[in-house]
Amino acid sequence: MQYTQKYFTLLSVGMLLVATSCERIVDTKPTDQVDIDDVFRTADGVEAALTGCYSNLRSRGFHFETVILGELAADNATGDPSLERGQYFTISQNAYDPTTAVVRSIWETSYSAINSINIILDRLATSGATAADRPRIEAELRFLRAFHYFNLVKCFGGVPLRTKGNVELDATKSAQNTPRSTADQVYNFIISELQAALPNVPRGKGNAYFRASEGAVRALLARVALYAKNYPLAIEQASILIDSARFGYKLLPNYTAIFREKRNEEVIFAVEFNAGAPNSIGRFTSGAGTNVIRTTPVLNAYTTADSVRKSIAVTKYATPNGVDDVIMLRLAEMYLIRAEALAQSNGSRTQIVADINKIKQRAGVPLLTSTTLSYAEYLAEIEKERRLEFSFEGHRFFDLVRTNRAVDVLSSKPSGFESFKQLLPIPTSEMLFNSAMVQNPGY
Repeated sequence: MQYTQKYFTLLSVGMLLVATSCERIVDTKPTDQVDIDDVFRTADGVEAALTGCYSNLRSRGFHFETVILGELAADNATGDPSLERGQYFTISQNAYDPTTAVVRSIWETSYSAINSINIILDRLATSGATAADRPRIEAELRFLRAFHYFNLVKCFGGVPLRTKGNVELDATKSAQNTPRSTADQVYNFIISELQAALPNVPRGKGNAYFRASEGAVRALLARVALYAKNYPLAIEQASILIDSARFGYKLLPNYTAIFREKRNEEVIFAVEFNAGAPNSIGRFTSGAGTNVIRTTPVLNAYTTADSVRKSIAVTKYATPNGVDDVIMLRLAEMYLIRAEALAQSNGSRTQIVADINKIKQRAGVPLLTSTTLSYAEYLAEIEKERRLEFSFEGHRFFDLVRTNRAVDVLSSKPSGFESFKQLLPIPTSEMLFNSAMVQNPGY
């Protein structure tokens, strides 16, 4: 059993990318197994493990189910009860419970990825990576760990914070007997991770938009700061990305092009896919066997002038073979983050209007003309624009929860909405394995 657990841990950190190690793992008998530390003796082995951690972002629990949950659990989409055992219909009815497969997938995917990251970080100082490369590798890993913890805290609230890897535990037990930290503690940890990563990631856009870069770290930091209600930090980081020419990020004039042109100037960070490793979103949201369907309320939210955003919303990742890269962070969000943070902190109305109008102008909808509205009215405009601009990018449910609007808005769903459903339940598997775990209220 020990051999099997170590074998799967090696898989999870991407060791199959190292061909020689693969052969040794597959061919060696349990009595003569490969020590995991052998894999980190070379610089190539460490880089392969890091690449494996990026590959973990392709898991359904990260790029698909967290994104689709943000639409289904809100009022943007419903699921077909006849497909996929009705699990996406269950999410759209907010009928999830500790045994729901999607809930378990998000939890276990996240902790499996975090454990892989921790294993590398534990060994980095004594690994074969060069002294020049180690700070950059550590920074990339901290960025990835922060992203996984962000997905966990926005879905479940406070969660166990694990910063040490354990090769003896399989993915389902990666948080065993670790008590929950509070949501505030988790947000503070995420912010500290990103701030620690910032000096050592590649500058500006970096080398590729599917690897950590200064831009990606600052964009995630701006988003996390908004969730944590650290409005000065959110404004600061969003402004750096918007106003600094050295990054080269731009709003594309054509909204459709954001999702049809790979490596375009609006995207800050994305998960890379190809024919050999396709994404899961397209087959569930468009084409034959569509499982996720837009609701009448979201369709009615678009004006006649907003035809482009309306037409593409559900087909942003519609390439049949799943080769579309899935966008996680883009410049448009930075404008609306800055506008919202300013409105929440009684900031410049002129800047709020300018930022909202940047998004409205591209969409071809009427611009705001008044700089004398109340902050509450500006926040309502921002909520609406975020719903339409980021439809089917996974924001809607989490936006309503973090702004304390979920009960007011979602109670009008045909299925209704109970307040405790703003957090997902801790999955049954975790409750069984972790004696220190406490279930979220209501479940």
